[in-house]
Amino acid sequence: MEGILGRSSINVSSYHHQAVKKVGKGLVVSARSGDKIVEALENQDKNIIAVQWHPELKKDDFSDKLFKYFIGRASSLTVNN
Repeated sequence: MEGILGRSSINVSSYHHQAVKKVGKGLVVSARSGDKIVEALENQDKNIIAVQWHPELKKDDFSDKLFKYFIGRASSLTVNN
C-alpha cells in the first residue's frame, strides 16, 4: 500500500463493526489502525488489494491515488468471453 500511496502512514475514514480476524492464504496485512485492526490487505503481485476504510468519504490526495490505482489496474485487464 505504501508504494501506491507514497507514505507509510495516513489518516483514513474508518468506522466499522466487523474486522479481519484471520488473514487469508497469500495475503499480507499492509495497513493497521492505531488499535491494530486490519485496514488493508494485498497479495505480493498487487493484483489483490482490499481496504477496510472508506476512501470515497475522504477527498484527499491519498484517496485519489488509491482510486487512480484501482482504475488503472481495472482498465488494463482483459476479459475473455
